[in-house]
Amino acid sequence: MIKWDECEKVQCVCHAGQLDFLESPLQTCITKLRGCMPWVLLERRVFLAQVSNIEVKLHQICGQELMLPNVTRVKVFCWEPAAALSDNAFCEIYRVFPNLKQLHLHMLPSLLPPLCLSKFVAPADFRISFHEVPGTAHGEGLEGSSFLAANLLTMPFAGEGTIFQNLCRLQMDALAKLSGGALLHMATALRGAHALRRLGTISAPRHGWYG
Repeated sequence: MIKWDECEKVQCVCHAGQLDFLESPLQTCITKLRGCMPWVLLERRVFLAQVSNIEVKLHQICGQELMLPNVTRVKVFCWEPAAALSDNAFCEIYRVFPNLKQLHLHMLPSLLPPLCLSKFVAPADFRISFHEVPGTAHGEGLEGSSFLAANLLTMPFAGEGTIFQNLCRLQMDALAKLSGGALLHMATALRGAHALRRLGTISAPRHGWYG
């Protein structure tokens, strides 16, 4: 049983499409907003000033006049090739979220090459996971695994080796799928990330961020 007199702070997680069902006083307690509707933070900025953790789709922020300095934790769904192939698409993340501290890219494996060819630099706390669609190119089987492994091994050298220069914590589910030799090569390549302190394949929940 909750004893409200012992509760010092209330934090809520809400889907953007369900905000109208939440009373205004509780909207001010929302810290995480699901549902990929970033414009809601501008439309309801008075009530959603405490939101620091949101989900967005890459195409929603590319070329948009949007800036959300209060948001420090972001999950970006990169499923649209057209958005990922546009100029500086991944760098747009930092323009929209200038105070970003933790980033999760959930992307199609086929979009790894444009990420590696961009000028994107991962933040100190970075997770990358993959949306593998069965029956599509690079989505399953030996071909998909080989494609993913080959591109993962190029990541530490992307941007002339600067993509991981700020990295302290890396979460990469796909590491669990690499063979022993590929995993060893990846570990060797990551030695260039001098600030790296934590490397893992499965993330434990931390304040609900990595969901």
